[in-house]
Amino acid sequence: QTIVVLKNLLMAHVEVYKALKRIDNTKSIGIVHNVLLFKQLYTLDPISYCLTGFFNKITNDLLIEFFSTGKFSYHNTLLRIHIEYEDEHAALYNDYIGLNFYANPVVGPNLSNCYGATCYSGQEMGDMYLPLDPEGFSTAIDLVATLNKPIYITEIGIADKTDLLRQKFVQQYTD
Repeated sequence: QTIVVLKNLLMAHVEVYKALKRIDNTKSIGIVHNVLLFKQLYTLDPISYCLTGFFNKITNDLLIEFFSTGKFSYHNTLLRIHIEYEDEHAALYNDYIGLNFYANPVVGPNLSNCYGATCYSGQEMGDMYLPLDPEGFSTAIDLVATLNKPIYITEIGIADKTDLLRQKFVQQYTD
């Protein structure tokens, strides 16, 4: 289960952080997070509402909540999943946050893949079903900034085998 893997990853990060700091407390240690804020193509679409809520919870919310409050809590009554973990000092176990960002996936009915990744009218898509989304980059920075740690942009890019979108990408994301 993805949720269990994420919980174990966060628990491992905490233990490794503490162990490395015992060896050398002068080194900076952080975690890198790939922010994907899933968006609905149509606001009133109940299927994409459920999908984006679930994906955002497991992709971003659980990690941000854990490093903000020390609590990892996932409950899904329908699937009978109840996972809890708590470490009251979790916010201390990062000296910085690395931010990976490519785009925020848009989910909804479409002609290219029936129901799934797509883009809004006027957006251009990269090769991995991710649209150019410079506003999303700003939103991702704001989300990670809630952890009150220095932010390093560790990855940013676009999948573009033709290289036609890359120039637009660089211009839009750096403006």
